[in-house]
Amino acid sequence: MDDADLGDLPFRFRPIARTLCIASVILLSGWLFPISSAGQDLPSSPPTRGLLSLLWMKNSPQPGPDLFRALDALGVSGTNVAGTAPAKAQLAAHRPFYLEHTAGKGILYLADECWERVQREFLKDTALAGRPRPRCLAQESVRAQLSRRIEQVLDSKARRQAWAFSLDDEVSLGRRRTPIDFCFSPEHLRLFRAWLRLRYGSLKALRQMWDVDVDRFEDVVPLSTQAIRRRELTKSPDRWNLAPWSDFREFMEERFARTLDDLAREVRRKVPGKPVGFSGGGTPSPFSGIDWGRVTRTLDFFEPYDQGGVGELVRTLAPPRAVLFHTLMPHPGGPAFERRELWERFIRGDKGVVLWNSSLWFQEGDVRRPTQRARLLAPTLRLLGSKDAAAWYAARPIAPQVAILESQPSNRLHWMLDTRFDGRAWIHWKDQEALMQSSQNRAREAWIKLLEDLQIPFCFVRPEDVLRGLPKAIRVLILPRTIAMSDPLANAIRTYCLENTVLADMQTGLFDEHLRSRSRGVLDDMFGLERKLRRCTLQGSTWKGPADPRFPALCLGEPGLEASDTATSMRSLAGHPALFVCPQARGGRAVYLNLWVGRYLAERCHGPRHVLRDELRGLLRLSDVRPPVTAEMDGSPWLPLLVRVRTTRDTLLVGIVPNWDATTLASNERLDITALRDALPRAARVRLPRAGRMRPLFLVPTNPKDRPPFRSKFPVSLTPTIGEIVRIDITDEDVRTK
Repeated sequence: MDDADLGDLPFRFRPIARTLCIASVILLSGWLFPISSAGQDLPSSPPTRGLLSLLWMKNSPQPGPDLFRALDALGVSGTNVAGTAPAKAQLAAHRPFYLEHTAGKGILYLADECWERVQREFLKDTALAGRPRPRCLAQESVRAQLSRRIEQVLDSKARRQAWAFSLDDEVSLGRRRTPIDFCFSPEHLRLFRAWLRLRYGSLKALRQMWDVDVDRFEDVVPLSTQAIRRRELTKSPDRWNLAPWSDFREFMEERFARTLDDLAREVRRKVPGKPVGFSGGGTPSPFSGIDWGRVTRTLDFFEPYDQGGVGELVRTLAPPRAVLFHTLMPHPGGPAFERRELWERFIRGDKGVVLWNSSLWFQEGDVRRPTQRARLLAPTLRLLGSKDAAAWYAARPIAPQVAILESQPSNRLHWMLDTRFDGRAWIHWKDQEALMQSSQNRAREAWIKLLEDLQIPFCFVRPEDVLRGLPKAIRVLILPRTIAMSDPLANAIRTYCLENTVLADMQTGLFDEHLRSRSRGVLDDMFGLERKLRRCTLQGSTWKGPADPRFPALCLGEPGLEASDTATSMRSLAGHPALFVCPQARGGRAVYLNLWVGRYLAERCHGPRHVLRDELRGLLRLSDVRPPVTAEMDGSPWLPLLVRVRTTRDTLLVGIVPNWDATTLASNERLDITALRDALPRAARVRLPRAGRMRPLFLVPTNPKDRPPFRSKFPVSLTPTIGEIVRIDITDEDVRTK
């Protein structure tokens, strides 16, 4: 309201009149649109003080006062609510809950009858042509059905009080990583042709890029996976052109992300300010439709499956407001290992955990009879959900010093390389096989574990982040088998490398962003490489390179490389250069680590020293990248530690938990759970770069409330199956005693 609204009223009375008008509007709005008293005490953020734990309800017991009293005793915060199920019991008890299947079940996650029918038809198709998706997301009738479902789910005031909204579980174009080409519907092909017009501008440019003979945009049809394999995989990879396939996969990822974004906006119009996303997200795949770099731009609620490093990928790509959950499943090692998993997810920064499921929490659905597993997990849930735990979320994560580039075109190309020798067997890959056979999933997880074992803070970045310019705190950019990149991205990396370090491992820049092969790597001159033989030691996802008995833990990546005049070869394996360092004009350096890093996952727990870890530590120190805090655990078997640091103005919070998991290892490569159980608990030691005063964040009876001042080294009591968070108060007096 401004003075013009008050007409000729004398100036001295205008403040009084303005106040009375505003008060009347408030009173009238309360009369016309009464404020619901249900849920007044339930804030938009969860009422818990630390980790939010939600029990996933399966049939029984029914929500009500008896259930919530039992959950209180077990340290559980609340439950989920499925779709149109009632939420009044949760609301009456002031319990947080997330609403799943907000957009219904059977469309974003295809109903079983639709999926099984189309899969049978696909396997019988000798041509393996691209297929229309059942319930095509480009059809107006399907979009209208999704919108009606959202309206139906959110018509309840109680359900609108949910803490977060999941559009659906395991959303996908098909069924996660299962390789079927969706969606060749008329609607999507029409949109795709319009998309191609914008991308290429002319039919001539399209024909040149795709290497096809077509007279009109209206006649353009993308090549299915089998069609592109027949056309290209008979050639040497240095002559491949996968653009007619890759462009369509990228288009479908863009369309799927736009669909999720549109649905999220519909939810936010009904319930503004609440997190909206999806649960059950998997590893990157050409067929799932999920490009994590896209969906994390606009959505802010995720429950990713922590496979192939996706948990850490989403955790760092998602916006700061985003909420990450994880699902706690029964562990073969029992509740002790599940307690460690709770600590690990809490230390990594997840805001909540979905406890799977109510049938495993109560015997025969009787709330008076919690299972032994529930009773053993209860102390950890109470501790991590306590007031003390809020300090961990309130502190600011320490700034990352290293960035890992996530390239979706490279993910697509590595899938094609992994399946290159499979013939038609690729069509029978099941979801779990696709995870285990993916060399890029293994490489991503290996890089994550390498940096975590070195206790270096890091993050993932998108190509557009590099194009905009990375923060000055990022001193090292890692290109993990970034085989595909555009010319603008390559130029941005060159600019960054002038004053910083760029570290690549193998096959860097051999294709453009459309997956057309280049005659040489686009960054070969920056790394100082000469390619005398274009060959890779990976056959599919299996390493079959020359072994060097001096360094059995190192696996050569590309045997055909030599150093140019601008670079220095620092190490060789089996007679081939394995490490190139090329200084740059303004003090930066380009480092080419000609190694297959996936081998590291199977060997990282064999002892405190590993040649690849030591090599990387030295390379990072050249760029002044060092861990802010270090922790060590001795004993046999040796266990690496996850160390995460958060900070306030004068306090460091250091979270520590053992970190032995690796999801892409075969069963014969994994640690012996029995040996681990027998080796625990053990103590660890923590080193700091400055003096301070230390005490545990959680004041539990097993730890003293305070410890004497220290300088650089002090022991920290650590029970690895439980974990520890240490608070370090940095004071002027302590600093003066250094």
